[in-house]
Amino acid sequence: MVHQLTQLLRDKISSGEYPPHSLFPTEEQLTNKYGVSRTTVRLALSNLVNDGIINREQGRGTFVNAGPLSTEVRNRYLKKHVARDARQVKSTSFIIESAGMHPTSKVICFSAERPSEEVARNLDIRIDHTVWYIERVRFADELPILIEKLWIPQFLCPDLSEEHLKGSLYKYLSSSYGFEFQSASQVLRAVSLSPSDAILLDENPGSPALFVTGITYLKSGKPFELENTVYNSEAMEFLIEIGESSEYARIRKSGDTPFL
Repeated sequence: MVHQLTQLLRDKISSGEYPPHSLFPTEEQLTNKYGVSRTTVRLALSNLVNDGIINREQGRGTFVNAGPLSTEVRNRYLKKHVARDARQVKSTSFIIESAGMHPTSKVICFSAERPSEEVARNLDIRIDHTVWYIERVRFADELPILIEKLWIPQFLCPDLSEEHLKGSLYKYLSSSYGFEFQSASQVLRAVSLSPSDAILLDENPGSPALFVTGITYLKSGKPFELENTVYNSEAMEFLIEIGESSEYARIRKSGDTPFL
């Protein structure tokens, strides 16, 4: 949907419907006109900004640029896109920062609870142990890109608090407990957004999304974290390398699970 809207707006600019230096429609106007989510409009406009087609001026609005676009400018979008390397264990904050964007978090739930049998089995703990349950939305430059649900054995990080979840969880755990995150076993599948997840990701219910479920392991081999994460497939891509001399493949659609 983002690609289609980007191309549509680019064509309208090329045709002269929006001439050079003219005031471009607002996010709200485009959302109402084309019946898409605010997130889709925001990403399409970001594409046009990164391509040098339009520019945003604080307090004035968005305006159409003049002149041809260079290949260098057209390629900037790929450098800004939030990409996750499927081969490596990296924090979401690191991934967002690597895309040149600012990471923030909104904590939906943080509690200590008894694990289900499935959670206990995947984390290799007893049913009478306590786990931290974490649910939060992660943002890149105020754009909601994923909803993560995490289960972590409480005894591994007893001092964890909600305040720590507002920043990089991995960074806090590494600095406070000396943890090294070595590997992860994950499954990636395609899903449709539920009404509740669609609200959190500022998307339409039923929109395509990516779902990742899996276990992250410490360097010692101890299961540390069980995750169920829903990604905004319009904003995230997964990079996969196959073979010794291969480049990478971008995968934008996928998500749901065998672990739980």
